[in-house]
Amino acid sequence: MRPQTLDVINDHGLIGFAEVAPDGMFVAVNETFAAIIDYSRFELEGVKTFQSITHAADLKADTAQAAAVAAGTIPGYTIKKRYITKLDSVVWVNLRVNGVFDSDGAFSHFAVQANPIMRFQPPPFKSTGSAAPGFQPFVWLRDRWQIIAAGILAVSMIIAEVIRQLTHGAPNG
Repeated sequence: MRPQTLDVINDHGLIGFAEVAPDGMFVAVNETFAAIIDYSRFELEGVKTFQSITHAADLKADTAQAAAVAAGTIPGYTIKKRYITKLDSVVWVNLRVNGVFDSDGAFSHFAVQANPIMRFQPPPFKSTGSAAPGFQPFVWLRDRWQIIAAGILAVSMIIAEVIRQLTHGAPNG
């Protein structure tokens, strides 16, 4: 593949990529990784650690495996875990973490791939008419809007292709 193609895939692919320092600091992330957890790249790179956005219930298992990778005991690991987004909602991801070592064999950093599984769905309203505990209307609406926006984008791409074919003619077979 051409380097430009790899750059586009890396920056705008379906999977989030991150380079993480040995202390857990995000060194570099692609746009997809940042979008998964509702941060911008600038709010993550050199500012946040993976520990600071990992759900407390998942932190021990994640850091133990990361330590084993850094020590060279295992080459990498896959884990289902939760991230806490910028807006305090929860997103589940399939995470693949590998160690990157320099030419001398010393641990350099983590190469991370994140694929979102699902966002936390807030509980429904109680029959009493009051909101369920933990219900966050803004997060609920934002998550629904993201689903609607993705659908609108897909439909607009189909319409654009149909218009292109109508104005330029369909390829002859």
